[in-house]
Amino acid sequence: MNRLFTIIAVFAYVSCIAAQAPDKKKAKFTVHISEDKGNIDAEVLYKTKGLAAAKENKMYYWYSPNQIMETKGGYSGRLLHGNYSSFYGNNNLKEKGQFSKGLKSGKWTKWYDNGKLMEITNWKGSEKNGKYKLYNDQGEIVLEARFKNDKLSGKSTSYHLGKVLDVKRYKDGNEVPPKPEKVKKEKSPKEKPQKDKVQTEKKSFKERISGFWKKIFKKKEKDKTPVKQKENKNPARS
Repeated sequence: MNRLFTIIAVFAYVSCIAAQAPDKKKAKFTVHISEDKGNIDAEVLYKTKGLAAAKENKMYYWYSPNQIMETKGGYSGRLLHGNYSSFYGNNNLKEKGQFSKGLKSGKWTKWYDNGKLMEITNWKGSEKNGKYKLYNDQGEIVLEARFKNDKLSGKSTSYHLGKVLDVKRYKDGNEVPPKPEKVKKEKSPKEKPQKDKVQTEKKSFKERISGFWKKIFKKKEKDKTPVKQKENKNPARS
């Protein structure tokens, strides 16, 4: 009886180990890690041979028995590759995203332990690239920005109670000072011909012409005036 019980126990143990062991025929396998603060589910590459050499400036995530390690410039275990999810002790999602050969890639999302959205980040080659959003523990937007090669780049907008608080611009991680406001130069009004003066001059000229013609006409009329014949006071003699 004891012998039979021992055989069954050994068979169950071997079956359990076999279930947890990675399938060598597959490129990756899934690991489940239990921690005091929560749990992690991650997909891991089975083979690391033939992969490109690690880059010194990159942060790599890899699997060591019952833990996820992160090291810069290299690794000494199986690289994370595929889906990744971590959970709080209350089973609420903590973080979710994807890895590509040990490097963060694509869209990553984080939550507070109360279930409210905390952060949305986009990654490429383990560097932040693209849109970035940060929220407070009430789920209200706090910051909206863009990254390029892990550095702030472009427009960055901060919010308070849903309203725009401040807007800044960045280039290669450095704040770009705002351009000085262009002061519009007041154009000096062009000297326009004085209408009154022109009209006065025109009027004066017209008056002179008119007076000239009046004098001419008066003179002509005077010349045309018939001469009165003088009365012959001496009657003709018979």
